[in-house]
Amino acid sequence: MAAGDPIPWSYIAKRVATASLTADSGTWQGTETTALLSATATLVNGQIYAVRLSTNVSVDVAGDVSQMRVREGTASGSQLCGPMVYGGTTNTSGFPCWGYFEYTATSSGSQTFVVTGQRNSGTGTAHRIRASVNRPTFLTVDLILS
Repeated sequence: MAAGDPIPWSYIAKRVATASLTADSGTWQGTETTALLSATATLVNGQIYAVRLSTNVSVDVAGDVSQMRVREGTASGSQLCGPMVYGGTTNTSGFPCWGYFEYTATSSGSQTFVVTGQRNSGTGTAHRIRASVNRPTFLTVDLILS
């Protein structure tokens, strides 16, 4: 596409993948979890995508810190994003946690993004994503520039 060419509407912020959780995840502690959530998108080489995680995370010991990670491909793939949550108190609804990064496709085809969790500091053994039908967790992939 050359400068001045019209941009087709379908190229503007087009959602290419969505994954959601509508129930609490399993728990984690000091060892990084296996995949809690994943989204697979069909990407096009050279195009840029926005990947967003929106969730709530709870801790079972006040003052613990949990880290959510979005990884490329598998639960042990390259970390692309790693927002942390400070759990000032224990509660059953969790604390908001958002992650965002832009991903440039290096080839055309399927790409999976995987969410994992790990206690980063503290002594708790039951950190978890808190989700419900009324408060879902989302992992989305949007085309933002082609």
